[in-house]
Amino acid sequence: MKAKPCPFCGCTDVTTPPGIAIAICEHCEAAGPPAKEYSGSDTLTIASAVAKWNERHEQNISILVQNLFNAYENAIPRLTFGMSVTTFLINSGQG
Repeated sequence: MKAKPCPFCGCTDVTTPPGIAIAICEHCEAAGPPAKEYSGSDTLTIASAVAKWNERHEQNISILVQNLFNAYENAIPRLTFGMSVTTFLINSGQG
């Protein structure tokens, strides 16, 4: 079974260190959830770790970005005394 790219950095270099059932990204060192106790069989351990690494809650990235933008937009008025990001950019000549 092939590991999916890292959900954090997109790197495709994912390893499973010997003796532990966790997949780890070589680039950002993100670690997947532990699959199970070490069984004595590296093949089973690696397969279990990769299977756990590949289990993800698929999210639509555009929805995630919109939610983050909305949270940012809602926080800015409190930080700039009521000025929205759009108004700030227009007033500063960047919009």
